Amino acid sequence: PMGVPFILSLVTLSENSVFSWMNGVWASALKQLNDDPTVLPNHTVVFSAHGNTRLELLAIINFTTPLVLACLGPIGSAATTIVAPELFQYADTPLLGFATATVFSTDRQRFNLFARIMPSDSHQAS
Repeated sequence: PMGVPFILSLVTLSENSVFSWMNGVWASALKQLNDDPTVLPNHTVVFSAHGNTRLELLAIINFTTPLVLACLGPIGSAATTIVAPELFQYADTPLLGFATATVFSTDRQRFNLFARIMPSDSHQAS
């Protein structure tokens, strides 16, 4: 089956315990997804964890075969604020923010390939 990698980017040393937990969660979720022949037939969804350097992220996005479908992460709004503009400037790769709550990502003009799972800070405060 054809692989469709997701990249979990920006895992820093302070996030190792969170990353270890997430690694198990993703492994379980992807096993269920890949074991079901009715979901994405003839494809296998995988993820790969990588660090937070711009060059590493861009090299993986541009030189991985098969091509990267999307990036998952990074953990936190501050890291996403740094990575998103770089990612969108050099690659047409969507970014799914599972731990990003800043309002910046509602700017659809600059962040048209960004999707957030959790509500923004302003929405949570109201």
